[in-house]
Amino acid sequence: MTEQDAQRYLLNANEKTLGDIGEWFWQAVFRNSTVGYIPLAKIANGGAPRVELTNGGVVVPDFDCSADRWCAFVDSKCKKNVVLWRRSRQLRHGIDKSHWEQYLECSRRYRKRCAIGVFECFDDNDKWSGEYMIETFDELSAPYFGESNQAHMVYWAKKAFRNLGMITASELSDIIHGRKKAPPCSYELEMVFARPKQGDLF
Repeated sequence: MTEQDAQRYLLNANEKTLGDIGEWFWQAVFRNSTVGYIPLAKIANGGAPRVELTNGGVVVPDFDCSADRWCAFVDSKCKKNVVLWRRSRQLRHGIDKSHWEQYLECSRRYRKRCAIGVFECFDDNDKWSGEYMIETFDELSAPYFGESNQAHMVYWAKKAFRNLGMITASELSDIIHGRKKAPPCSYELEMVFARPKQGDLF
């Protein structure tokens, strides 16, 4: 697949396809970064994978990850575009507000950090980006709440995420089809997950 073909495919992809690409990409990153993972998103229980409780349940993120010095939950995203918040001229990425609330509860219940990993396909002008980034919710801090028809969303500034690198659309295609390994990010992920939490002394 040429670079132009790969970009065109992603530009026309629906949300389900982008979600699958996000899962495939991030599990490839974990696999090539000596990170063990349980693909929680693959749990089939008739709905969104969740922790079953007597009073209902809590939706879980896509992955339960572990390495030598850390363990954490990670939700994976593949975003077609970064969002430009025009009033502040700020670039942002977001997730569903109810999922964010349930991920926080999952993090609290199991005493693990939870993070969001984002693969950004295009910038706000549909120009190829290819950046992939990750950050924990405790470091991202309080989100911006969506307005009007986006009231169901929460957002964080793109610059609040730790940028791990950038690849082309054709490299992304090769990675998710197993023709190429994902860039290793062992050190970068350790810097995200093994550092003290805010408020910790050391």
